[in-house]
Amino acid sequence: MTIEERVRTAGRAPLAAYTELYRHHHPGLLRYARGLTGGDPWRAEDLVAEAHLRVWRRLAAGHRIEDPRAYLATTVRHLAAAPVRERAAGTLPERGGGEAADPAPRVAETDRMRGLLAQLPARWARALWLSEVEGLPPGEVGDRLGLGRGAAAVLLHRAREGLRLAYLRAYPGAPRDPGCAAHWAALAGQARR
Repeated sequence: MTIEERVRTAGRAPLAAYTELYRHHHPGLLRYARGLTGGDPWRAEDLVAEAHLRVWRRLAAGHRIEDPRAYLATTVRHLAAAPVRERAAGTLPERGGGEAADPAPRVAETDRMRGLLAQLPARWARALWLSEVEGLPPGEVGDRLGLGRGAAAVLLHRAREGLRLAYLRAYPGAPRDPGCAAHWAALAGQARR
């Protein structure tokens, strides 16, 4: 009996059978996810972990999955495509009121932040948007991302720290002494410690 058959025929997903399924398919699923994310190993790991969690929950709830390997791959593909679908479904923001102040500094800072958010994994950027812009608490952020409250809080912490480092690295400037240029890139991480 194959791994998939053991998982499929169990009334409730036994941990040992799913552990074996995980070990057997995880490397290939990770390679597939990296291909979908343009080679981003962090995002690929997040997608695969989320796919395993969703499939495990479905099996643990007593649902049958005919081909767990194909179901995992489909789940990873759907998770990878979700941010693209959300951006496509988004609406344009309302025009602001007639502000008399020069908008150039605000526009420049907005462009800088947009560029920094684009450097982060899409899952981090989505979590930050939900928390900071929409003002949702970690529990609701987790619900929207399919995570528990604790996992959402950890994801938000990682995302905020990643944004802080990206912001410090993007801060304009250069060392006075050209001999220090090799250490300039590491300065942002040192400043955070």
